Amino acid sequence: MISKQNKLIITVCGIYFFFWFFGGFHESLLSHKIEGSSFHFTIFWVFWLSFCNCLFGFAGYLIERKVSIQERHVLPQNNIEIKELLNINSQQIPKLKFIPVAAINLFSHLCGYHAFQLTQYPTQILVKSCKPVAVLVLGIIIFKRRYSKYRIMCILGMTLGICVFRLSAISLNLSEDSSFGFLLISFALIADGIFGPFLDHLKRAYASTTQFWSMTWLNFWICIFSVLISLLFGNFFHYLFFFFSHPTAFLKLVICGVCQSSGQLFLYYGLHHFESLIISIITTTRKFFTIFYSIFFFKHKISFAQLIGIFLVFASLITDITYAKKRDKEQMKNNAKKKNYQSIKNNQKSGIKVLNFNYRSKNLPVFKYLVKRV
Repeated sequence: MISKQNKLIITVCGIYFFFWFFGGFHESLLSHKIEGSSFHFTIFWVFWLSFCNCLFGFAGYLIERKVSIQERHVLPQNNIEIKELLNINSQQIPKLKFIPVAAINLFSHLCGYHAFQLTQYPTQILVKSCKPVAVLVLGIIIFKRRYSKYRIMCILGMTLGICVFRLSAISLNLSEDSSFGFLLISFALIADGIFGPFLDHLKRAYASTTQFWSMTWLNFWICIFSVLISLLFGNFFHYLFFFFSHPTAFLKLVICGVCQSSGQLFLYYGLHHFESLIISIITTTRKFFTIFYSIFFFKHKISFAQLIGIFLVFASLITDITYAKKRDKEQMKNNAKKKNYQSIKNNQKSGIKVLNFNYRSKNLPVFKYLVKRV
């Protein structure tokens, strides 16, 4: 039996190890020349990562289904019970409903990965970390939601950090990022801001949906769309010819796919065993260290003011994550109190008398209410 502390160590090591390797090979593949040629096949890159995620997700789904079947101690007695036992995915999100979500996510990937050719890797990681900014803006404009002043201050802190990072680079002529690259990253953020609430809505409607089911079918439709786009523009076989003539690029592509999908599995493993707050902090700090790894390993030029901007973004992001988790806990407590109050009120209406009773002792539990039928 693995202790909870060891599970946390496994989660942190798995996420950091695989995503660090993915980040290093990712930047060397997309941002640097390989054997005298540049890799600029964004659609094939999206297809390959989605294909690996689909395979790993499907493998995880099969293992998860096998475990859930073994946990049922009652053996099926006839063909009907066997069919019901194996039909675990009957209450999951239908496969076709992943199509619009996959289209939005594909657009985000295409914008984000194409921006690598126009911006530095640390810049993109930093800007993409500000996903809560897009969620807040779209939530106010489209979904008409209200946010607390505390969270708005955190979002303003992220925005200020991005402005400091960008403007200091321009003023000191350190920037190798184009304005069109920033525009593409902004489009990717907007797509992410729509993608998240859309997928959450589907998960609420189909509460039995597992992470591996979503991972499998979301990436499956992204693969289908990517292949169709490649065939439409006649570039699919050109991609294959490039990798056959550049074996080093093909090796890096395979390593990126395996590391990214393995990191996703450790991420889902952590979400299964720990609170989302812990996993959010792990992934956020991972992005933070990835930026500095990229700066020192690939020798990007950066100023002290840009470092302040980076610290400001991630400090605001971690504060926002912590506050959101605290707010969710308080909301759950308030909902529980309202539900308890409503049940007591209904009991009083139906002829049940509720008496306040406050008995406190060191050895006996505390009873708040003693209910007696009149």
